[in-house]
Amino acid sequence: MDNLTKRTVISIVSIPIILGLAYLGNSYFLVLCFIIQMFCLFEFYNLFERNGFRPFKYLSILFSLMLFLVKYFNTPYLFFISFLFLFLIITLEIFKGKDSNPINVFLSIGGILYISIPFILLSELSSDYRLVFILFILIWTSDTIAYFVGKYLGKTKLSKISPGKTVEGAVAGLLASVLCSLIFAKIYFELITIFDSLIIGLIVGLFGVVGDLFESLIKRYSEVKDSSAIIPGHGGFLDRFDSIIFVTPIIYIYFHYIK
Repeated sequence: MDNLTKRTVISIVSIPIILGLAYLGNSYFLVLCFIIQMFCLFEFYNLFERNGFRPFKYLSILFSLMLFLVKYFNTPYLFFISFLFLFLIITLEIFKGKDSNPINVFLSIGGILYISIPFILLSELSSDYRLVFILFILIWTSDTIAYFVGKYLGKTKLSKISPGKTVEGAVAGLLASVLCSLIFAKIYFELITIFDSLIIGLIVGLFGVVGDLFESLIKRYSEVKDSSAIIPGHGGFLDRFDSIIFVTPIIYIYFHYIK
């Protein structure tokens, strides 16, 4: 089975699961978001461990669980838990001895900010499952069009960070995102306007690529092709959800603070 076939099969299986759990409601989708971000965090820390760093991988994953529980139960202990986590990892790093490195603390915190917070915001968006539908379908559409256009028509390299990405593919993905978003404006006209759909399409088309390239930058630094090999044809969870991680906070800000 070639790589493209594997990608197609995994997508056919995973897409209904993700969209179905988003439709079922907050608690189901919240659990899914936690599981995905847990794998992403694990891969993120593993990438930096290849370069000799030792972030607090398991402690950070435990902290991310506590953040999700705070969100689910809507408790007022976020500041206390965050302070406790920060105090604990700083203290543990100090007493490591000669192997102490402050970068380990920043990596531990960075993983939470880069991965956990966006997935918590994604679970917040599921209060209206249609927003999750729009977000995922736009990203999948943009990625798919960009992949095929880049593979068969792409000639101009987009960035040295990711040689496989082309300007032609990125532009095609952006246009596909905007057009697909305009279709959703017709379907969910009571939720988003034409103007909203243009903004959403541009956000997904632009920042999805940035998220992809940023993860490629991390992988290049760690000298690996994929964040892991856990998903056949796709690599790791971080490879599959890198665009979601970057796009979600911006979509959340738009709908909750701008619109």
